[in-house]
Amino acid sequence: MNTTRIFSFAATAALLAGQAFGGVIVQDLYSAGSTGSATGWRAVTWTQTATYSSVSIGADVSSGDGHDIATGTAYLMTQLGPSPLTTAANEVTVPFAISVSSNPPINTMTPLFSGLTLGPGTYFLLIDPNPITGGNALYWSETYPSLQSLGTGVTQGWDVVLSGSIAAFSPASSYVGYSPGADHPSLIFSVNGTLVTDGGSTPEPSTIGMMLAGLAAIGIALRKRRIA
Repeated sequence: MNTTRIFSFAATAALLAGQAFGGVIVQDLYSAGSTGSATGWRAVTWTQTATYSSVSIGADVSSGDGHDIATGTAYLMTQLGPSPLTTAANEVTVPFAISVSSNPPINTMTPLFSGLTLGPGTYFLLIDPNPITGGNALYWSETYPSLQSLGTGVTQGWDVVLSGSIAAFSPASSYVGYSPGADHPSLIFSVNGTLVTDGGSTPEPSTIGMMLAGLAAIGIALRKRRIA
């Protein structure tokens, strides 16, 4: 093996390492056009045909007046609505208690969930503010048109809004979906993770680092042997 091949191999490994650090699964961001914010029971949904690991989820939420504490609950669900009845069994993970007291710059995500592995299926990110009106209401930023990004095997469904009253178990509430447009802008959120391509776990960054270090050591040893 000559030196050129050694460094070519190392460069390929470095490229694979970069891919393993994760990327976008689905996100809607503000880029140009109009932007605003809305409060109330709202959700976004997407369907993925692949498995993603190390998944993190965030949403652009803020306090209505920019200084009072605004609160709400974020749910990650496999279904919403009363038919069939949605229960806690449909929760992907434990609900997250949101608490914010500022109006961050547009496209700034408040972390909601992290460290998840999501297999093929349909998912709903629901935010239920409490209260839904007043200076301390929790608002979810929105934009039209949105800058949408989708990962491998991912499609985004319609955003949804409450229809009727909120059920005792919030995700079981009735809802209607709407196609984002000028009258119903897209909610700003981001879901990121690492695509699992081999049916198992993608190597952790630390493991990849050890692999690259090993390759470098082999390259140095072979180069010294060649010079000798």
